[in-house]
Amino acid sequence: MSPRPRMSDRARRRPGRSDRRHARRAGERASTLAALAGVWSIGLVILGFVQIQSEAPVELLLVDPALSSGVPWYAGLVTSLAAIGWTTATVSAAIGGRVCRWVGRRGATTMLRGAALLFALLTLDDVFGFHAWVIPDALGTTKLAPLSVTGALGLAWLWENRRELLRTRVELLAAAFAGFAVSVGTDLLVAGQDTGMRVMIEDGAKFLGVLALAAWSTSTTFDLLRSVITTGRTTTTEPEPAEMISR
Repeated sequence: MSPRPRMSDRARRRPGRSDRRHARRAGERASTLAALAGVWSIGLVILGFVQIQSEAPVELLLVDPALSSGVPWYAGLVTSLAAIGWTTATVSAAIGGRVCRWVGRRGATTMLRGAALLFALLTLDDVFGFHAWVIPDALGTTKLAPLSVTGALGLAWLWENRRELLRTRVELLAAAFAGFAVSVGTDLLVAGQDTGMRVMIEDGAKFLGVLALAAWSTSTTFDLLRSVITTGRTTTTEPEPAEMISR
């Protein structure tokens, strides 16, 4: 009878043995509360400004627009979903960039940190209408000027991280930028009111672009996390292409 094969060290490990977390110490909890105090301080400043300003009723700044304006609850549904998509893309990129910094993957860190900043700018722009109303009204210009600046920042990010981007699911990113291009092109080149088929093409293409961008950001972060976990690399070696990692 052949001898029974020995169980590997990994197989002998008990569940949870690799979890290195511990009960948080008093100092660590104090630092967490300090961070909370900082976040709440920002929130209190915003709420204080809302309370003391006299330009608009307080409820108009606090309550959901659908409730305060009397329109049906589903008003702006696609816009709200797009805001969730923008936020998902931003947070995923920020998390991925932080993890890549911890393990020394400098190329991926630069790419994802830049993506998080760019996506955060796009999120704020879309939610608050910076390019559509705020900046044109403040500077007396058309929406083409802020759109040009945003486009230049996007192209600069693409060029600076072109090699690292090829390691990702770049077809998703291409789909996102195609959707944005159709949306901006319709907005600038097609005359007419924001109704009917024109607004469907403009806002529909942007919504599809946001979904593709969120898919790229989350898949890129997951691919890099999987690479870090499975390979255990903590040096400055570059990650493998996403297609190889996901097999």
